[in-house]
Amino acid sequence: MIITTNNAPVPPTIHFLKIRPKHFIDVQSGAKKADMRWNDRDFQVGDILRLTEFTDHHTYSGKFEDVRITHILSGEEFNTAIRDGYVMLSFERIDDVRATARQVAALTERIAVLERERVHANDVAASAMAEITPANKRIAEAENRIDTDSRIIASLESHIAALEAKLHNPELRDFATGVVYEAAHQRERWGASHDAGKEPQDWFWLLGWLAGKALKAHASGDKEKALHHCISSAAVLANWHAAVNGTYTALRPGIDPVARGIEEVPSAAAPTNGGPFMKSPSGRK
Repeated sequence: MIITTNNAPVPPTIHFLKIRPKHFIDVQSGAKKADMRWNDRDFQVGDILRLTEFTDHHTYSGKFEDVRITHILSGEEFNTAIRDGYVMLSFERIDDVRATARQVAALTERIAVLERERVHANDVAASAMAEITPANKRIAEAENRIDTDSRIIASLESHIAALEAKLHNPELRDFATGVVYEAAHQRERWGASHDAGKEPQDWFWLLGWLAGKALKAHASGDKEKALHHCISSAAVLANWHAAVNGTYTALRPGIDPVARGIEEVPSAAAPTNGGPFMKSPSGRK
C-alpha cells in the first residue's frame, strides 16, 4: 500500500494477467512464488497480480488467484539471466497472507487470554499470601504459647517431683517441716473411707508404739531413727488432732499388723488391737 504526502493511503494497483494451468496449480499450492513478466505495466512492490487461468484452448477457466508482489528483480540488476525489458516478480498468495493474519490474530488473542490468566493467577496468589501471612503469624504465636506452656508444665512437674520427694523422704532436722511432710505422707499411705480402726484408743496405741520406737532408737544411739520416730509420733498427733477437729478423718491408726504384713509373727503378749506391733503408718521402720 502506498502512502501519499498527505498520509492518505492509496489502494494498490491490480494487474490482470493470464497464467497457464500447470503454473496456476503451482501458484495455488504455494510451490510457485515468482514469475517472469514483461515489464509493460510499471509493476511496484505491493501491487496485486490477479492471475487468471488461461487454458490450452485459449479460453479463461474462470479460476484466478490474487497474489501480492513482494520483490522485483530487473535485467538492470541481473542482466545475465533476465532479458532486457523483463522483470522477475516474487509474490505471496493473498490467501496465505490472510491465513497468516488470522493466525497472528489468533495468537494475539491467545496471548491476551494468557496475560489475563497470568494477572488473575497473580491476584489469587497475592490474596492467598495475604491470608497465609496472618495464618503463619497465628501459628508462630500458638507455637510460642505451646513452648511457653511446655516450659511451665516442665517447671510444675519438676516442682511436683520435688514435693513428692519431700513427701516420701523424711525430713529429720527441721522438726516443723518434717511433721508437716510426715503427716501428709501418713494420710496418703494409710487413708481409709470406712471407720474401722479409728477409735480413740487406736490413736493412743499408735502414738505409744511410735514413741516407744523413738525411745528404743535413742537409747541405742541410733540418732537417725530416733529423730524420725519423734517426727512420725508428732505427725500422728497432728493427724489425731485433725481427726478430733473433723478436718481430716480418713487416716486409720488401728491397723492389724499381721493382716497388713507389718509384723510376721505377733508376740504372745501383744494387745489385740495391734498397736505396739505396728510399723509406722509411713511404712518407714
